[in-house]
Amino acid sequence: MYIFNNLAPITITVISGILVGPSHLFLDAFTQGGIYIKSKKHWRRFAIAHLRYNNKIINATTAFFGIFLIIISFSGFGIIFLYIKDVFNYLSLIF
Repeated sequence: MYIFNNLAPITITVISGILVGPSHLFLDAFTQGGIYIKSKKHWRRFAIAHLRYNNKIINATTAFFGIFLIIISFSGFGIIFLYIKDVFNYLSLIF
């Protein structure tokens, strides 16, 4: 009954899924198995691990995204979910 009375857990779950899904696919692209991308009517495997290691553009891009993910993880970005929950609790008191 708690889930149906309060929409905050559902909202947090949906927003977490939106954030976690693409980041999980991005990190899976670094493995040997890679990820499968549908192009036209065929599934094609893409793996960053299969690219050449001396490619400067790929190395710079991966370094940039790695630094970006480290900054995001240490910046307290997850605290936003607590504010969203507080907003829903406040709205439930008003209405």
